[in-house]
Amino acid sequence: MKILSLIALILAILFGAYSVWAITNMQQDIVELNTRLGEFEDEMRTLHLPLEDGQLTLFFIRSTETEFQLVPVTRWVSNPPSPLLALTLLINGPLPQEDLLPSVPGQTQVRSLTISEGIATADFSKELRTEFVGGAQLESHLVRALVATLTQFDFIHQVHILLNGEMVESIAGHISIDHLLE
Repeated sequence: MKILSLIALILAILFGAYSVWAITNMQQDIVELNTRLGEFEDEMRTLHLPLEDGQLTLFFIRSTETEFQLVPVTRWVSNPPSPLLALTLLINGPLPQEDLLPSVPGQTQVRSLTISEGIATADFSKELRTEFVGGAQLESHLVRALVATLTQFDFIHQVHILLNGEMVESIAGHISIDHLLE
């Protein structure tokens, strides 16, 4: 009887030790998966996903306690996707149920959009600058949103941003836009 009790005790101790080891490994796996998920989300934000019929990817702002994040949002449209439509929807901003912030001032107008040899030249009204409110991070997100929205089209590889028909150094003094952007 003592031998059976001793064997049961040893088995209980081994089972307990195994359980602690398994839980510790699972916790490490969870941390690693969360890290990889964060890296994947970062990659998804910078990828230019191929367009499907009626599908556009727009980029808006998510506000957290510590930062602003640029996030892709898929929109389905009844018209064939086009760069001008994509810019228009981007300027119109997020839908109320998306719980996001606009990346481009809503008063901005697209004065013209030309595409030649893989380069999109987007000329915006002065409101892109005068109605912009934010610092370096939001200005970076604004520029990235414009560029990513246009370069999602296979035939656009670079973007040139103009204000009122003129090349400017930056929108708000933080991010240089006086060159071709990718």
